[in-house]
Amino acid sequence: MVRLFKECVAILVATTAACAWHTTGMAEPFRIVHAFADGAGAATPYSSPILHDGWLIGTTSFTSNDSTSTSVSGTRTRGGSIYAVRTNGSDFRILKSFTDTGAAALDGYAPFQGLTIVGDRILGTNLSGGADGKGTLYSIGIDGSNFTVVRQFGGAGDGATPYAAPVLVGSTLYGMTFAGGTPNGGTHYYYATIRGGNQERPRFG
Repeated sequence: MVRLFKECVAILVATTAACAWHTTGMAEPFRIVHAFADGAGAATPYSSPILHDGWLIGTTSFTSNDSTSTSVSGTRTRGGSIYAVRTNGSDFRILKSFTDTGAAALDGYAPFQGLTIVGDRILGTNLSGGADGKGTLYSIGIDGSNFTVVRQFGGAGDGATPYAAPVLVGSTLYGMTFAGGTPNGGTHYYYATIRGGNQERPRFG
């Protein structure tokens, strides 16, 4: 049987910000794997999670326990998080919390996109934050250790607002930004994950 996982947003439920659900084949009924609640450190997942060794790993667009951030919807606040939960719903954990204030905003925040696993590392992007406020490309261990900002996007030179999840092809990571580049119409970029370094790909706009 094929097991399908999806994240769903609950709009008018006061205590539940979103949920992850699954179904296995046609005989097994729908059930909730994990319900995200305001005040629990992660809320409103936006992209689909990835499956790795019995874990669902994904991002939420809000960080509900960060009282220093600006309130956007009820008790949910900006920032976002990376989470992991076992496919049976047990052992939910937050691997990384982002914030939109102070020095921590240099890590980036608002991880609306999905994630990519490269070896024992997770790579992803944040829409905002970084030194220029135009988003970041980051790397973190699967266990939540050793978070590193790989790239702080600067706008005209290399792009801004990386919306899509990066894609791994061989040892190279490819991605795109919604804006930035010389014509300010967005960029395609690549990051050589083994050789190191990153270069801007041809612009479009």
